Amino acid sequence: MDGVQETSDNLIDAAAQVFAERGYAEATTRSIAERAGVNEVTLFRRFGSKSDLMLAAFDRVAERFAPITAAPSEDVRSDLMRLATTYQTCVAENAVFLMTMLLEMRRRPELANGHDIQSRLIERASRLIRSHQDAGRLCAAPPPVLAAKLLAPFLLLALAEHIPAVHRIVIDIDEHVDRFLLGHGPDSANSS
Repeated sequence: MDGVQETSDNLIDAAAQVFAERGYAEATTRSIAERAGVNEVTLFRRFGSKSDLMLAAFDRVAERFAPITAAPSEDVRSDLMRLATTYQTCVAENAVFLMTMLLEMRRRPELANGHDIQSRLIERASRLIRSHQDAGRLCAAPPPVLAAKLLAPFLLLALAEHIPAVHRIVIDIDEHVDRFLLGHGPDSANSS
């Protein structure tokens, strides 16, 4: 990895941490630059603004799904297991940052491009589901609905862990995917 890419990666990592710890309004570019071990000028040269840096951090989280959804196999269960496992890990590792991002996208026009990143992530999961529908391995429900049914529980539980007095609940991915396939396989009467 070259020095420029390493510096950008360090800034993105630092930004995600600082945004998660302090929220968007309280996160300063100075504190992000200090956490990354660079000066503020470097941050602005690489990303232009605090909002662009937050969007870059959100984009990096979303990009974790590109390889998983790029080439579906003929094994629907295996593909859904990889998708669910990656999603569960990703949201567990980034829950507070994701919660901050999702809240701030609604409030701040400068973060409106976050909706495009979110849509791209949903579209990737939907494309994987659609390929299995086209092959007759999943029922004919709208792919984004099926993607949400498969993945939303992981996000909700990861966010709930950060609420005081909520006990940790872990989803058994094997069981979750098997139940999903039971309800949404090709012979399923439940198509919504």
